[in-house]
Amino acid sequence: MLVLATTFVLAAVAKMRDRAPFEQVLRAIAGRRAAWTLAFSVPTGELALGVALLIGLRPRAVALMALAVLVAFSWALVRLRAQPHIPSCNCLASAPATPTTGSCATPRWPRWPWR
Repeated sequence: MLVLATTFVLAAVAKMRDRAPFEQVLRAIAGRRAAWTLAFSVPTGELALGVALLIGLRPRAVALMALAVLVAFSWALVRLRAQPHIPSCNCLASAPATPTTGSCATPRWPRWPWR
């Protein structure tokens, strides 16, 4: 659970620090109207899930929500892989996309603001 919780928290922090790339990818997947709302609510939900997993709040319910988020994320990755021209989504602070890797490839650690 610790690894999953940490993954959710790091993904949320990466998206919150630089929302523009994530919002750009969301526009390609969900359309312009939904992109702004999703660019705010997805990282907020990821952060909430990560914290809930860390503190052990209703573990069964939170685990089901985490599973739903992972299924949605997997679906989005499949859609993005089919469209390699879409730039990186900054998922887990991923490196910029290249024609051979597509979107959301090569995760790297986020740069922390205090460095």
